[in-house]
Amino acid sequence: MKRFRFLSLPHYERDVWLLSGSSALIAGGWLGMMSLLKVLYVLRLGFGPEFVGTLYATGSLGFMLASLPGGALGGRFGARRVMIIGAVLNIIGMAILPFTEAVPPSLRTFWPLLVQVISSVGWSLVMVNQIAAMMAFTTMENRRGAYAVREALAGFGIFVGVLLGGILPGLFAGLIGSTVDHPMPYRYALWVPVVTAAAGLVPLLMIRPIEVVRSSTRGRKEMPPLLPLLLLAAAGFLNNGAVSTCRAFGTAYLDRVFVLPPSVIGAVSSIGMALAVLCALSGPRLARRHRRGSGQVMIVASFGMVASLLVIGLGPHWSIVAVGIIGVLALAAMWMPAYQVLQMELATPEWRAVIAGAASTSMSLGFGMMSLSGGYIVAAVGYQQLFLIAAVLALLSGLVMRYATRQVVTQQPGPATPDGTSV
Repeated sequence: MKRFRFLSLPHYERDVWLLSGSSALIAGGWLGMMSLLKVLYVLRLGFGPEFVGTLYATGSLGFMLASLPGGALGGRFGARRVMIIGAVLNIIGMAILPFTEAVPPSLRTFWPLLVQVISSVGWSLVMVNQIAAMMAFTTMENRRGAYAVREALAGFGIFVGVLLGGILPGLFAGLIGSTVDHPMPYRYALWVPVVTAAAGLVPLLMIRPIEVVRSSTRGRKEMPPLLPLLLLAAAGFLNNGAVSTCRAFGTAYLDRVFVLPPSVIGAVSSIGMALAVLCALSGPRLARRHRRGSGQVMIVASFGMVASLLVIGLGPHWSIVAVGIIGVLALAAMWMPAYQVLQMELATPEWRAVIAGAASTSMSLGFGMMSLSGGYIVAAVGYQQLFLIAAVLALLSGLVMRYATRQVVTQQPGPATPDGTSV
């Protein structure tokens, strides 16, 4: 039984479970169902891979522009309040996508982009402040595990969301007498993630208010260590750029090149998210066994992504490509909580929300640049070359983290109290 010990559920504060549950529901709606369905929907409206890339890049731009202000607002007004506002914006954005066909033709291209901006801004406010809020409800001893549990539950939500997202078009097509080649079944299916994300508001409303942490000394705040944070930001930029190729173009690749039905595409992504749960939970154990801690987890995950992306780029059959996509999705879930823990442990309490915003900005910039350029790369040279470029980005991310861990290990501050008021 010892080999399964890393899957045991330790005791965390009630608010940790509420944050994790909310993340599972909203991520399941937004990153699970909506991420799959919106790509298939716009493709059936007649748009091509260039528009898919622009769609994701627009969302990434909205996420990036909201990250730093979102962190500052959380530090000023409290993380709970800003997360609730962000969740509402995310839900509103998703709720207007099904009306794309009802708007005038001159606005039809603009409408999905508007959805991406509104929803991504909302998701940014949720994510940035959720990362900082978790610090207030954890201790140094259980922090890695708590972040991993939150990531695992979010991964489980995405797993269920993607699985349902692949089934829903066929289900609605049968109910209304249509086919999955027509946009109508997708229009109805898009309401399911809206309802799912709305359910995620309930746990957020139940979280106790988080005390706004201010510097205990007058004058200038003590600056966090800049070099390790800059290296972390660079690794986040490169890694998320690599992951974005799977998230933005994996569905389109399987749909357009291999002509797979939505149910199979959804199954591939859902398997990746199921394994993501296990990878997220195994990360803290790997961190405890190595002196580089969370940095080692990021290195292992990045190099694993290199292999997975090479499989996607060189795979001649859809089943081989699917294995690579599954690998990227799973390893990304291992990488993310380690990245979040490192950035938070390097920052003093009054800087945490801002640092979380800056780290999210760098990741979103990488996602946006690859999403935008990826559509044109696909149109010019094909999907396979895009995934090979992504493999290079993942390799660079791993190399940056190998150097960064030398800085991080020696510059982490001391342990924090359970309420996050001192480090």
